Amino acid sequence: MGWVPRGSTDLFNALEVELENDMVAAKDVRTERERGLLVVLEGLPGSGKTSVARLMISYGWKFYPEVATTLAEKGVPVGDAGTTETDLQIFKEEIRRLREVRHDLAKGIDVLLDGYFPTDLSFAYARSQQGKSRCYVDLLEKYLQATRKGLLLKPDLYVYLDINADVSVSRQQERHAPHLKTIDRKTLGDVERHMRFMHEIFENDVPLVTVDGTRSSGEVFQDVAHQVKKLARKNPSQP
Repeated sequence: MGWVPRGSTDLFNALEVELENDMVAAKDVRTERERGLLVVLEGLPGSGKTSVARLMISYGWKFYPEVATTLAEKGVPVGDAGTTETDLQIFKEEIRRLREVRHDLAKGIDVLLDGYFPTDLSFAYARSQQGKSRCYVDLLEKYLQATRKGLLLKPDLYVYLDINADVSVSRQQERHAPHLKTIDRKTLGDVERHMRFMHEIFENDVPLVTVDGTRSSGEVFQDVAHQVKKLARKNPSQP
């Protein structure tokens, strides 16, 4: 087992109860409309997820930014400055936002997420390899337990915006947000490899589409929109 701060077990148990309660509550608010689609954008920092999301919003999609970005705005250290506490906070917030996402989907709203548990766990893994975080094993175990119990939402589609570490670092250097940066190339490589591992082993029941993220945001958006249209045709209604 990995190491987590005192009280983390109680936290995880409480969050598991929340997930079970949220599933019941979501069923109560479901209307006769079809269930909304859930699409997750993935990729290294700077791959263009936010740019694509802005365009998707204009087509009626509800967008949830990456949990790490939201926490950074509250002063939580993320990116290269991330710690054990960072990964615990990210995991906790990821679970908490499922409540709202679950209700949106039940109301027929199409939802776009920037990152999901594969992203969170991949950064936790990468930080563990750097000795900056020590809760990866525990987080992975909790994710697997929740998955086996059917407590986590399964996306309809993952879209991976593919760029390499050099492009990621270059694009991040152009940003004026040093508190968000992950520019350590080993960390980026570990994140990329672990996300591939997550999809091959644990998320292989969800379609994964890889899109070349080195192109313009408009070109990337056209590819993503095409994949979403294909998904919508395959799923004209949701149970």
